Amino acid sequence: MESSQITQLIAYLSNQNPKVKAEALQIVLQLTATKESRQMVKQQELIKQLLRNMADAEMSQTIFSILINFSQDDTFGEELIELNGVQRIVDNLKENLIEYSKFTRSALTAALSKEERTAKEDKLLTVIQLELLLLSNLSQNDEAKRQILELHRDAEFHGLNFSFMLSWFNHPVISPTFHFFGNILANVTASKDTREFVLEPKMKLLEGMVNNLFSVEPNRRQGCIRAIRNCVFEYENPKFLEYLIDPKIDLLNGLLKCMLFNLTRGLCTDPDFDKELEEARALGKKHGLIIGEEDDIVNMQQVFDEMDILIDIFLIITNIDPEQHKLTFDADLMRFVLASSKLAFESDSFKDKLDVISVQLLKENPY
Repeated sequence: MESSQITQLIAYLSNQNPKVKAEALQIVLQLTATKESRQMVKQQELIKQLLRNMADAEMSQTIFSILINFSQDDTFGEELIELNGVQRIVDNLKENLIEYSKFTRSALTAALSKEERTAKEDKLLTVIQLELLLLSNLSQNDEAKRQILELHRDAEFHGLNFSFMLSWFNHPVISPTFHFFGNILANVTASKDTREFVLEPKMKLLEGMVNNLFSVEPNRRQGCIRAIRNCVFEYENPKFLEYLIDPKIDLLNGLLKCMLFNLTRGLCTDPDFDKELEEARALGKKHGLIIGEEDDIVNMQQVFDEMDILIDIFLIITNIDPEQHKLTFDADLMRFVLASSKLAFESDSFKDKLDVISVQLLKENPY
């Protein structure tokens, strides 16, 4: 496609005819499917047009799909930041969440047929999910993290929309749409300055994550596991340490339940561990976990990767002086998950880590 054709295509996005705009967007969507063609059409004027029209309910789904395609390229985050795009996306997400809240309570909604109500709700939730996926991709950029937290604005705005999103992360109805927010949590906590900001107890970050550690949805669960691994690096800061080990939050038991959840998935792949699997499932149900039977869809590499991060978290926790700080956890549950993990996973280095945790936290000789 020649430069003049791209210029004309971008011009169509300003056309007053909605059908012309829609067709032009579909062409752009197709052109952004591959890296080569993305480089060909990526122009600042195109990005401006996309940002300008993203609040249009008829075009927003296609626009966010295009922006997600662009966000696969490393430099796109910086280009979007120059146009204040991250802030505009966060603001638009907030507006869509408010609209969804109003829609579910509106008297006008009750007047719609079931099919009309479902179609409108599904369309709005799809756009919200696409916005979260886009922010998930963008949040790998350090400046984008700060803009998601609104740290570039006056102090009264700091964390405002992030707190709003965190509250929706655990909303009983909309939470399935928010799975990608787990990735945002992991990315935001990966940098020290943004991690320290969201770890302020007033943000209630840990409260928002702990019950998602044993979610059946992998993006949600893995995002929270990675975020907590990032957070425990701050154990040397007394203020954050007291928050991390606060018994009201019960983070350590949440992590142990996550290990138990993964054990039930790992043990079910080997018939030699039927007895241990039965015990793990019974213990899981006792602790309120949703234990599945889908043995044939377990990704063992995923299970091992999650367990490896969880073990690393507990290794970091072993650096906390028990004489000065009381660690609250279910010792019997820890004993069970450590012993069962040694059976389920063959890695010697992994087993050595388990032994260190047993000695340091349970004060027991594993040999």
